[in-house]
Amino acid sequence: MRPGPLTAGLDKQYISCKNGKLDVEYPIRGIENILDNTYGVIAYQEQLMQISKQVSGFDDNQADSITRKITAKKRIDLMPFMERCHIYGKKNCKGPEGWEQDDNAPWYDPKGKYGPEIKGAVANGYTPDEMKYYFEYISGFSSYAFNRSHAVAYSFTSMLTTWLKLYYPVEFYSAFLSMQATEDLLRYIPMIRKEGIDVKVPDINISNRDFTPDGNNILFGLGSIKGVGEASIPAIINNRPYTSLEDALDKIGKKAFNKRVGEALIMSGAFNNYKANRNELLNEFHEIRKDKKVELLDVNDFNEDVIMDYEMQSLSCPVTCTPEWFDYEDGYDVFKVPIKITKIDERKDRKGNLMAFCEGDVGGGVTIELIIFSSIYTANLGIIRAGHTALFDGEKQSNAKLKVKKVSLS
Repeated sequence: MRPGPLTAGLDKQYISCKNGKLDVEYPIRGIENILDNTYGVIAYQEQLMQISKQVSGFDDNQADSITRKITAKKRIDLMPFMERCHIYGKKNCKGPEGWEQDDNAPWYDPKGKYGPEIKGAVANGYTPDEMKYYFEYISGFSSYAFNRSHAVAYSFTSMLTTWLKLYYPVEFYSAFLSMQATEDLLRYIPMIRKEGIDVKVPDINISNRDFTPDGNNILFGLGSIKGVGEASIPAIINNRPYTSLEDALDKIGKKAFNKRVGEALIMSGAFNNYKANRNELLNEFHEIRKDKKVELLDVNDFNEDVIMDYEMQSLSCPVTCTPEWFDYEDGYDVFKVPIKITKIDERKDRKGNLMAFCEGDVGGGVTIELIIFSSIYTANLGIIRAGHTALFDGEKQSNAKLKVKKVSLS
């Protein structure tokens, strides 16, 4: 169901009636033939159309018009017109003086702008009170209801993807990650790992363009590596396997495996199977290419912080090592989390007091937003400074947001 029926609580009514916990009731009598298969609930636009035709005598075009008016928020002003047409009908002639102000009169449409005459529900044996109740009942549809064919398509897609998620979770999440924007990966990878599926850095010999299933793991796709262009990916895939960095450079060629592509692949961890030390691999790469004016890296200065930094640069998120921040559950309080403040945006709250929205690094270049209300911010101005690290307590609202409750020195 879409927001319209949900707003009216019709989902709960449907479930209760289907399970025999509630008796089926209809919003107006005489429409059992229309609503029997949805247990008295108006779930679809087509049902609105059928009711308008059967109860009030609308033709197909007029019935289609009622669904457009009711399901379009911007046309809610036309509801009184539609209500009168339903109750008292519409006549294609000039009306008596003052008919516009008479809520118990039919609508007069001398030019036939709104189609043929409409008989109206009262002429079909319904009372005005019955119809007013019906219109009140369907008012929730103003926030948009589905047509039935659309609902069937969405339901089928939902069932199919749920089945895939249950029986083929690695393949499902591989496809899911491939569809996400790069900046959203940080949000989803921790969630997937909680399902018992590990997400790993790309492998030069296995990874395809998109995220790739590998046993019970998911490998980053080559297309997710910043600096690896679309033109280079076919050359990388078609010349596999590679036995070393030098072998890859020879087979792929310097055009597809240029300096930028090579550095990005190494920094992402795509050559980890040959050497774990990416600084050493970067040095080897530049030596093979005989690059000039490139300062060699200290192979001893390779640690978790460097790994996270490399992966943030190349994959937009740390994969091999993740900050402690991601171990915390959303919606729970966290304590003494070290965060380096990188940006402070001071604002006034509703009472005119100073508060702040800050950006902070939780490790490896991963940035989150900190919401710091006035009472906490003004009491800790000496601690909360750009470029400084402090310990923060608060509620982790998501992987990207912390509502601060306490600040202390690190």
